[in-house]
Amino acid sequence: MSSAATATPPAAKATAATMASMPSDPSSSSSSSSSTALPSTHPISRRIRSILVQPTQNEANLRHALDTLAHLYPARPSAASPADIDAAVAGPSKHPRPAPVDTARARRNVERDARKRILGATDDLIALLGTVDDALTHLGHDVDRMHASCDDVESRLRSAAISSRYLVEHAEGLERQRQATQLHRHLSSRFLDRFTLSSEERDAIHSRQVRVGSRLFAAIDHLDRIRADCRILLEGSDPNGVGGGTRAATDIMAATAQDLELAYQKIFKWCSFEFRQPVKEGLEVSRHLREAVQRLMRARPDLLRQALSTLVATRSSILTNAFVAALTVGGSAPTYLPRPIELHAHDPLRYVGDMLAWIHQTLASEREFLTALFGEKEGEGGRRIGQRRRGLEGSVDLSASLSGGAGDAAAMGPGEALVREVLNRNLEGCCRPLKIRVQQTVRSQEGSVTTYRLAHLVHFYRQTMEKTIGTKAVLSQTLAEISTTSLSAFYVTLDRQAAGLSRFDEAPDAALSAPPPLVGVSATLKELLAEYQRSLADVDVSLATTTTTTSHGGQGAERGLDEFDTILEKLVDPMLDLCRRMARHLSRPTPATATAAAAKADAAAPVAAERRGETGSETWESAVFLENCYAFILDLLRPYGFTKAKVEEIQDEMRGRREVLVDLHTTPTRVSAYLGTFNEFLASPEVISPSSHLARLDAPTTRAHVHTAVLSRLTDEYGEVVDALKDPRNRFEWKETLVRRSKDDVALLLGLQSS
Repeated sequence: MSSAATATPPAAKATAATMASMPSDPSSSSSSSSSTALPSTHPISRRIRSILVQPTQNEANLRHALDTLAHLYPARPSAASPADIDAAVAGPSKHPRPAPVDTARARRNVERDARKRILGATDDLIALLGTVDDALTHLGHDVDRMHASCDDVESRLRSAAISSRYLVEHAEGLERQRQATQLHRHLSSRFLDRFTLSSEERDAIHSRQVRVGSRLFAAIDHLDRIRADCRILLEGSDPNGVGGGTRAATDIMAATAQDLELAYQKIFKWCSFEFRQPVKEGLEVSRHLREAVQRLMRARPDLLRQALSTLVATRSSILTNAFVAALTVGGSAPTYLPRPIELHAHDPLRYVGDMLAWIHQTLASEREFLTALFGEKEGEGGRRIGQRRRGLEGSVDLSASLSGGAGDAAAMGPGEALVREVLNRNLEGCCRPLKIRVQQTVRSQEGSVTTYRLAHLVHFYRQTMEKTIGTKAVLSQTLAEISTTSLSAFYVTLDRQAAGLSRFDEAPDAALSAPPPLVGVSATLKELLAEYQRSLADVDVSLATTTTTTSHGGQGAERGLDEFDTILEKLVDPMLDLCRRMARHLSRPTPATATAAAAKADAAAPVAAERRGETGSETWESAVFLENCYAFILDLLRPYGFTKAKVEEIQDEMRGRREVLVDLHTTPTRVSAYLGTFNEFLASPEVISPSSHLARLDAPTTRAHVHTAVLSRLTDEYGEVVDALKDPRNRFEWKETLVRRSKDDVALLLGLQSS
């Protein structure tokens, strides 16, 4: 047998031990203990061993059955068996031993007890089944009654359905009508929400208690959306039909038109009230006022025009009174600072400058207020005061700008055109007092320099205003008229000085220097030149910082300020005429007659000869005097680049005068005398320094030029003599004795050539 077959389970071993310990009967218990055990080869022993060692199929059930028998037939208390004593001595084992069983009693009564228990269980089951049978009988009766009731209910429901069919159909129709009515109600509420104003919005338009603000602007926006939706509704409706959509849209358009009219009327009245209030310095425009003006500008320009008329009347009166107060009263109490402008009326430049600066500052603050009012951008990325505005030169026609017509106003935009228009009208009241005072100041001046500075000051502010508000503004036109008056007054002073020079008709002094009238007028000319040079520097700075465009108006009146040639013609030409007229009084002749030389000089300088009148009457003193006067005038004009044309004109005339000096200084008599004593002349000091005749020339360059020209001419004459002596046709004897030096040697000795 294999190891698996020989292995005996613990339960089988325990059962075998239990069965072995159970005696077959009481009488044999003593004999069995003393008898000898059966040998292992005994058939019964083998059979029992094979049964015991054979594994059971259901050990758990067997164990449970044995436990049940043990509980049913427990052993009586008696002396312990040897096996129990051995087990107690050995201690607890791994597998607990089963409870002791009364084996004899079990074998004797087990069959009877089992049958008795089965019969008892059978009686209990029969009783229970009888109870179930009674319950099922009652249940059958109940089911029968239920079937009868269901049949009765079904018949009643059938009759009720037949009798209430009309009511059900009517109820279903009412339900469909209710759903349709709810849909219509929902659509109507949505339609009213979209095409009508709420009570709060209607109060914002109609109630006087609600001020102009965000609620009113929101109501206007809602009205605009309603009208836009109505236009879509009208476009989608059948033009030939008479449906409710067209009628509703028409009614809504009429109602919203009335509401919009009331809303804009409310904004107009509120803006008119706000425009009547004085604007404090530095006070910002409220966002509600800016929004109201922008809405009127977009939707109702006619109402905005009326409101702006109120603003113009208020601001013009305030600014005019403020200007007059600044002129006569000064600041407010108690300090009254700054002082009245008219306190400085004795200083014309400060007086006129303060008035124009006040106008300019007021223009800047007023423009800042108007740009904030109309929502124009002037700050970062915008335009500064005095900087030329972008776009075309603007017209200040308000109606053209508001209607968005073609031209300059349309190019500028309605906001900028409104700013210019209102700014022009606000400052219109300040023009008359400014014009009267500036013109009185300019006309009362006698000095040319002060008058020129005033004219230049007015011209500067005029250009600034034209770049800011345009050439067609009243203030710009007033400044243009003042500028023209200032320029005319300046020209009058120049004409007065020219007339004073023309009345001076005396002979020059013995030094032949510039006469006192010429020196006095030259001081005026010098200041004018410096002033104009300073103005050119200011123009260069402004051109470097601003974008300039061509101005289309008022350039003719400022030609004398922009082009200095007119001033030079009115002042320098009378100075030159004075010099020529005084030179005619010098009648002292030169050491020898210079008719031929003067004729040659006049041929070289026809312009100078024409101005002198008589070419043959030119004297040495008059030529020196004219040279000194011209050099004096050139010293004044030469440092300035804008006098280049007049400087060249005077230099051309001086070249002719220098030729005359050279001709008068190199007469044939003096040349013959020099040739006779040529060797002594070469050693004389006149070769190095100019002669005493040239000492009265004030300009060193002129003296050096005349002296060098005379020496050059003397060298040329000496060369002609040498050539004549060496010519064989003249048949001179002892040529080598007569001519010891060549022309080049003489030029080297005279310093005309380098060695």
